[in-house]
Amino acid sequence: MLVETKHIKGEGIRVRCRISVDLSTAEAVTVIRGTMDRLNALWDEVYMDEAQRIESESEMVISVKASINDWLPEINEMRAELGLPAFETHPYRPESVGLVSFD
Repeated sequence: MLVETKHIKGEGIRVRCRISVDLSTAEAVTVIRGTMDRLNALWDEVYMDEAQRIESESEMVISVKASINDWLPEINEMRAELGLPAFETHPYRPESVGLVSFD
């Protein structure tokens, strides 16, 4: 539970107030619901049922992991040929989708 200490101006009195986490929880739930609504809309657009959705996401994870394992050695080989250090993977967790993001 969050607690905030407030000073009442000119009174020299400190008042401890409990700050509700309900608002933060409600905001998180709203974001999650929004994301799920967008995903469901995409899946519904192509008439994908629940089993297909799970299979599709599982296949995507396998594909991302395979791409990372295939591309990193190639990238590091090219970087070595250019006289550059190996690609730094330490900012990312192993097999993170961040490793294949090209933004």
